[in-house]
Amino acid sequence: MMEVLHESKSGIRFVLKNGKPLVEYPEAAGIIAIEDEKLIMVRQFRNGCSCETLEIPAGKKDPSESLLQCAHRELYEETGYKAKGMKKLFSYYPAIGISTEKLTLFLAKDVYYVNEGNDPDKDISKVEKISLSMLEKMLHKNEIIDSKTLLAVQYLLLNGF
Repeated sequence: MMEVLHESKSGIRFVLKNGKPLVEYPEAAGIIAIEDEKLIMVRQFRNGCSCETLEIPAGKKDPSESLLQCAHRELYEETGYKAKGMKKLFSYYPAIGISTEKLTLFLAKDVYYVNEGNDPDKDISKVEKISLSMLEKMLHKNEIIDSKTLLAVQYLLLNGF
């Protein structure tokens, strides 16, 4: 049995399913984009931790697009970069106990800067490029707190650029 508590304009639904809270959330894409042996990242404020975080570019899929199209769009909107190709790495559920969101990580190939991008939500405060050695230090200092970014950094530490 399911009871809809709220449905947002962006298609996110808050429901009770079998008496337990659940957020029905669209699929999303996260992008590992490398330029000059540095990971392209974004700073943005997150309500969940009431803090600014450093993350890989990512966002939810629009109903009319594929996950691959979503990855290309989000990379450009959030960073101003485009990629000549994308390689799908893996998918996972970031909050499997309370959300249906499935996030797929992509590795951007041959990235190049176009312009400032076009973040429609204006959530991004800064775009940064961080070296792998600095990312490893940040990881050990618990300065990376976002799950998709933790996975991306671990992927890079295991596989390199």
